[in-house]
Amino acid sequence: MKLKILTTLVMLSVAMFAFAEGGKTTKNNVETTLSGVVIDSQSGEVLTGVKVHIPELNKDAYTDFDGKFEFSVKNGQNYTIKASYLSYQDKSLSAEAESNSSLKVKLESVNN
Repeated sequence: MKLKILTTLVMLSVAMFAFAEGGKTTKNNVETTLSGVVIDSQSGEVLTGVKVHIPELNKDAYTDFDGKFEFSVKNGQNYTIKASYLSYQDKSLSAEAESNSSLKVKLESVNN
C-alpha cells in the first residue's frame, strides 16, 4: 500500500514539473508568426517564388503568388532574413519577431 502511494506521489510530482516547464509563457517561449511580402524596389510589384531564409533556424520559405512568406518563430527573438531571387541582388535584414510581425522586403534588380 505504501509503495502505491509513494509511486503515485512520484508520478504526480513528475507530471506537475513537466506541466510547469511547458506552461511558461515568457516572451521568448511563445510561438508567433514572422511574415512579410517581397516586392520589386522599382515597380512595387510582388515577386513570386523568392527564397526567404532564416539562418538561425535553418528554415526556408518561398513567396506565394501574392509575394508573401511566413515562418513560425519564437516571440522576442532577433532573426536574420535573407531573400534571394534570380536576376535580383540578395538582401539581408534583421528583424525582431514580435506578435505577428510583418515585413516588406524590397529587392533590387541586377539590371538597375
